[in-house]
Amino acid sequence: MRDEEGRALAATIQQRHPGWLIMWSPWRRRLSAFACWHPTRPVVIDAQCLDDLLNLMFSEEMTAHYGDER
Repeated sequence: MRDEEGRALAATIQQRHPGWLIMWSPWRRRLSAFACWHPTRPVVIDAQCLDDLLNLMFSEEMTAHYGDER
């Protein structure tokens, strides 16, 4: 992914998921997500592709909401 595409994708994801700060890291060629909804522990996710990032974000949200009851 080119840097312009990565930055645009990060901005789009952040608009759709306001509880997260999303960044494109050009030096690592990865997307990073930082939880901003006061989790009980720091949550930082790194992924190379959009699907992986969204799946990991969803998993963290479910863990925070439901704990290990899943």
